[in-house]
Amino acid sequence: MPGKRPRRPAPTHQAKKPNPRKWLKRDSEMATAIDNLKQYITVPEAARMLGISRPTMRSILDRGDVEYITPSVQRRVSLQSLLAYKQRVRGAVKTFDDDDWRTILDD
Repeated sequence: MPGKRPRRPAPTHQAKKPNPRKWLKRDSEMATAIDNLKQYITVPEAARMLGISRPTMRSILDRGDVEYITPSVQRRVSLQSLLAYKQRVRGAVKTFDDDDWRTILDD
């Protein structure tokens, strides 16, 4: 028949089997890369962790209170530095007890 294409011949070569050692090496490199990524988070994620807005988080980064890197366009916040900042801020907040409130209300 004039409109039919001829069939392709069956492949004569065998497909290569994957080398498991290469896969293990690639998986370990991927795991290392993922661990490195967990050390840095985005600015919106950091802001959510602190319960503040993104512009406030950016101003904290601009002041140098928290370390960050800029691997491409977006900043990546150091998770360790962010947690240390959170502890510093939490320790700096004074909680009022009953005597403090009485002093304020008596004035």
